[in-house]
Amino acid sequence: MKTKTKKILKYTIFGGIATGAGVILYLTFKTNVKSEDARRYTPKYFPFSDLFKSEKADAYGIDNTTDDPTINDNLKALCKAVVDPALDEYERLYGKPNAKVNSGYRNAEVNVLANGKPTSQHTKGEAVDITLGSKENNRRLFDIVKRQAKFDQLINEYDFSWCHISFKRTGYNRQDAREEK
Repeated sequence: MKTKTKKILKYTIFGGIATGAGVILYLTFKTNVKSEDARRYTPKYFPFSDLFKSEKADAYGIDNTTDDPTINDNLKALCKAVVDPALDEYERLYGKPNAKVNSGYRNAEVNVLANGKPTSQHTKGEAVDITLGSKENNRRLFDIVKRQAKFDQLINEYDFSWCHISFKRTGYNRQDAREEK
């Protein structure tokens, strides 16, 4: 089998649309970042502990940390596969980013206080809301992630006040990029 064919077979066809010129295929990328790889990873642009910080948790005296290895592996995989490579590219193009995590992991109680959906990927350690300090820099980050990364969701929140980035360590990443106001 040819190499190109092998590469194509690594992806799962999610659906398609018939057109006069043929069928346009939509590919959904299946990922599998091994736990042992994720477990050893340390984010490059902020301390891992920042992924558990929450103004809501602090205001209500809630412990928002977890010892759940799956959640911790998910957070590290998100940083390794998407966040750090995007910030590396940002640094290459624009200089060292001033990355701040607005929200990473949220336990169920904090998620309710943050008006998160019950199915929020934040509760699984699969999402981070991050800002680079300005709407212009957040737009740049959004564009880099959209162009270069395998992600599940990428959302411009409130006119680039921050970027929501999610990634599934196992399973299908939808490449769902959108802007919400």
